[in-house]
Parts: sequence; C-alpha cells; structure tokens
Amino acid sequence: MNVNRPWTPYVAGFLVCLLFMALGMLVIQYPGAQYDEVLFVSAIHAPGEIEYVLQTPFGGVPVMLMTYVGALKAAIYAPILLLAGSGHLTLRVPVLGFGAISIGLFFLALRRLTDTRVAILASLLLATDAIYLLTCVFDWGPVALQHLLVTAALYAFVRFAQQGRGRWLFVGSLFAGLALWDKALFLWLLAGFPVAAAVICPRELWRTARKPRLAAACLLGFALGAAPFLFYNLTHGWRTFAANVQMEPGDTAGKIRMLRRTLDGRGLMGYLVLEDPDGPVRGLRAWEKVPPFLKKNLGDPQWSIQYYLLLAAMLSAPVLCRRGKNRRVCLLLLLGGALGTLLMLGTAGAGGSIHHTVLLWPLPQLLLGLAMFA
Repeated sequence: MNVNRPWTPYVAGFLVCLLFMALGMLVIQYPGAQYDEVLFVSAIHAPGEIEYVLQTPFGGVPVMLMTYVGALKAAIYAPILLLAGSGHLTLRVPVLGFGAISIGLFFLALRRLTDTRVAILASLLLATDAIYLLTCVFDWGPVALQHLLVTAALYAFVRFAQQGRGRWLFVGSLFAGLALWDKALFLWLLAGFPVAAAVICPRELWRTARKPRLAAACLLGFALGAAPFLFYNLTHGWRTFAANVQMEPGDTAGKIRMLRRTLDGRGLMGYLVLEDPDGPVRGLRAWEKVPPFLKKNLGDPQWSIQYYLLLAAMLSAPVLCRRGKNRRVCLLLLLGGALGTLLMLGTAGAGGSIHHTVLLWPLPQLLLGLAMFA
C-alpha cells in the first residue's frame, strides 16, 4: 500500500474501523441485554423513574438518569427506537458504531502526531483490544458514547495545538462538556489533564488564557456541552459531587489488578464468558467452531501481549521522546493519565471494575503510538 497517495491514509483508517465493526457483529447476538446497556431506556419510556426531568412548556426533558449519568444516550436513541424498534441490532449496532468512529478519530489524531504507518498499527491494536471491543458492543458501563466524546475532544485539541485556531478549541471543549454530562466519571481526566498541562506547558496555557477570543471559545464550548449537567447540579445543591465524589483508598491493590486485567484483555473472563464450560458445547454452526478449536490448539490463551507492549510504551516513551517533537505530548499524556488513574484509585466505589478502568482508553495506545514513532 502506497501511503504517499493522498487518499490512502483515510482508506486505511476506514478499513481499521470496518474491522472493528466486523468483529463486533460476530458477537452482537449472543448475550441478552444487561442492566447498564438498557439504562437509558427509562428516560424514553418511564421518565418519571429517572433522577431528573426538566419540565418545560413543551413537556418534560430527561436530563439525568442517575446523579452521575446523563441522558445524552437516551436523546440519541429515542429516534432510533422510534424508527427501527427494539432488538439486539438496534440496541447494539449504534454503540458499536460509536466505538468504530472513536477508533477513526484516534487514527486521525495519532496520524497528525506521528505518521500513517504508526497510526495504522496503533489503531489496529485498539480495534482488536478485547476489552475495548466487548465493552463497546454491549456498552457495559455505559462506556461507548464516552469513548466517542473523549476521542473527538482529543482530535480537536490536537488540531488546535497544531493550528492554533479557536474553532478547534471550541469543538474540543464542547465534546469535553458533553463527556462530563454523559458520565461524571470523566472528571478523572478532566481534573488530571489541566493540572498536567499547567506543569508541562505552562507558557502555552498562559498564552491561550490571555487571549480573550480563545478563552471565550474554551469556556463557551465547555459550558454548552455540560449545560444540562451544570444546570442539574446548580438547582440540586451539586448533588453529583455530594453523592459520588468521596475519596478513600478502598481496595487499591484490587483496583490495580483490575487495571492490569484491562490492559492484558482478560478482564471479562469468567464474567461475560465461562472460563470452563460444563462439558462440550453442542449445536455450533461451522464458523462458531473456530474459537473452541483455536482455544484447544493454542494452549487456552486468556490474555494478549498488549499488556507488555503498553507497559513497555509507558516506561520507555519519556526516554524515546525526550528530544522529538512529541516530547511534551508524551509527558502530558503520562502525567495527565497518571493523575486520572490516581483519582480513579482513590474514588470510593469506583475503579474496581472493567467498565471503570476502560474509561482511561485510548491513552495507553496513544502512548504506544508515540513510542513507536520515536
């Protein structure tokens, strides 16, 4: 493949997204719906049962499903369910699409920081990440929309850093605000990265803050995106923070183990699938016999080499990038990601499950891409 042709990179990125969609479609029909992935349905069919509905002259508008989960997904799904009805496909294909788009945005952002070959390889790693794939398909958390909003913000901020145009700062801030409304756990990254930016690139941050046009674009974009979340908390005594932001160490060792199981891909073994089915599985179609065959002949592997790749990238990236153009980008990702992880580990009742730790994605894969490029 000639990566020098202008259209080739976009075709390559599109093919990676198609691969992700194809892998997701293989498993989309099997498990029944789980509570988290149908949580949004209450806002559509029983809005009186959710946390907060804003009453307007035109009727009630669902705002918050729970104190820390917004109704953005319900707003997206309402017309889908109205037109296509309910079922496995209408429930799961849209969120699978969210995941595919997030991989496309990740590819575009990383390509701007590195080159096409590195962006393709890192995107392939993300697209074949078992945890990322399965939590998107079944939207356990929910997490799929969060991934889309975070990667959209990432892409916009990369464009702003390279071009300095206020519209990209506005767009990135808008998606960051929407991510906060979608799920308040985004506060882990939202708190970590501004602190990291103040430490790693204080001059650029101060220069941006001193320009009224850029400062206004940032504040306006974020305020618009997070407006439902902010309005709910302003009128309800900041209930999100009172009910959920409680810091305590808890089972830190257990949370770290769960983070490793997310990195190596085995975190859903024993939860989503049985590790040791009782007896042989019968009635399989031809292609469904492939996974049991591979499992038997490959020594029953339960984790991938991704853990070692990502761990090596996180440890080596600061050294590899110490003189390159991405040195500060690398340090920003490491410090911001580390602060976000520490907040996750210290938050009471959070961080001990896959659908919490996977919210840090795709930061590890982004670091890997930068290390590969260096």
